[in-house]
Amino acid sequence: MLNAQEIVWIFYMALLFFFTAILIWRCRDKLHLIPFVIFGIIIIISLFYQLNVDDSLNQVYTAPISTHLQQHYWSSKSLVFHTLPIISTLLFSGIVEAQLTYVRHLTAATNITNVRRLKIYWVLLMSFIAYILFASISFLIQFVIESSRQQRIYASVFVTMMFLSSTFNTATMLFYLYSIHHSNHSYIRQKASDLFYLRTVPALLSIFTGGLVILNWLYCFASYRLPTLIWIVLETIFVYLPIVLLMATCIHCSKLRKRLGRQYSVQEQKKRYSINQPVPATMNNTAATTFEIAQASRTTVPPATYQPINKSFII
Repeated sequence: MLNAQEIVWIFYMALLFFFTAILIWRCRDKLHLIPFVIFGIIIIISLFYQLNVDDSLNQVYTAPISTHLQQHYWSSKSLVFHTLPIISTLLFSGIVEAQLTYVRHLTAATNITNVRRLKIYWVLLMSFIAYILFASISFLIQFVIESSRQQRIYASVFVTMMFLSSTFNTATMLFYLYSIHHSNHSYIRQKASDLFYLRTVPALLSIFTGGLVILNWLYCFASYRLPTLIWIVLETIFVYLPIVLLMATCIHCSKLRKRLGRQYSVQEQKKRYSINQPVPATMNNTAATTFEIAQASRTTVPPATYQPINKSFII
């Protein structure tokens, strides 16, 4: 008979399968969604493996099983320790790729200096590289350190560093969008969907990594005292809910790349506006001149000797 943790895993797997299937359909001509698809597939496979692996409590522990030991056992089976930290680099790669593309297009559209563009590029790239480094170390620790308690403590430290890297990336992108918004307000309003994606998805990744931090530290110091129900609630709210919302946002903004290629210069917009819409003084002068010409044409009488010219090319 399935217990509460296994029932929740089945629910996670069904929900992620639904969103991953939609992303697979959408990524046929939108390659920037591929990292999110791979991420969803790996989670589904990992959950399926957890449901079918043959290591029940009776096989792992020969002594009588207490309630606290059961709570610790099912908490240790969670993907937040050995799978989600390392594969979350796929999410970050898709986010950073969209961020750099948007920065490149906005740089060309707003005539930002190359120095500022390089600064933003390097800040975003360095946060991504740091995230990959910390995620890799947290994954390799379980194969290097023998003590399970030391594994969890060191892994929690590096997962915390992952959270700081993702949060720094989110704050950097929000600051960049804020500065662009206030320098070219009329232009940025036309890209509301892109702004929603670039604000929401990094923030959801930060919430997700924050959930990994919370659960990793709770497992280190309170895994035996934490009821399974509370663990399931925390895991659902802080880990799997952000994942689902992130994938739903990707589905909603799946045409991000197509819109990013349609940006054009703000200076050209101003030039077109200045040509098509004359300033008020020019409009007044033009109206006055037109009125004077119309009045002169009405009052002027042609001379008596005036005869219309018969225009013909044949002499």
